[in-house]
Amino acid sequence: MRPTPRRWVSEKGHPSMEGFMARITTVLLCVAFLVGLSGPALRHFYASWLIEQGFLAKKVQSLLGHGSIQMTFDTYGHLFPDPEDDYAKLEAGELELVG
Repeated sequence: MRPTPRRWVSEKGHPSMEGFMARITTVLLCVAFLVGLSGPALRHFYASWLIEQGFLAKKVQSLLGHGSIQMTFDTYGHLFPDPEDDYAKLEAGELELVG
């Protein structure tokens, strides 16, 4: 087994979020260069990808460097899952449990 670069693992040897995000960022920058995306377009793509992957709003705020959660929601709030979808999931689960 080949060694894993230190920055991609935690002190305990587990994969780290920082290492994962560094790898993703590198890939996104390469893709952006190849298809001609601008900096802001890449940033919006990155934010929407994070949200689609299920990252919490607070983590998206942190990764994008927003000063407040309000800035994150003002810019990307429409991309986060609709709370109404949760009610549909709860109903479906209830029906499955009770029959």
